[in-house]
Amino acid sequence: MDAGQPVIDGWYEALRGYALSLPEAVEEFPWGHAAIKVRGKTFVFLSQEDSLSLSMKLPVSRDFALIFDWAEPTGYGLG
Repeated sequence: MDAGQPVIDGWYEALRGYALSLPEAVEEFPWGHAAIKVRGKTFVFLSQEDSLSLSMKLPVSRDFALIFDWAEPTGYGLG
């Protein structure tokens, strides 16, 4: 096991737990990754395969988020 995996798992579970604590939030796995949805609309995708990753729509703050070296647009057209 990678020495960093317990940290990744902890952050993943913290983010997942917070997302699922929101009213009407449900978890689905449409492509093998967790998709947290409210009223049928996905608001975050979570993955913990090799590292922790998440994808979300940022219609207003997208450009600001991209100033960080670790942030990048998704490869499948979500922004």
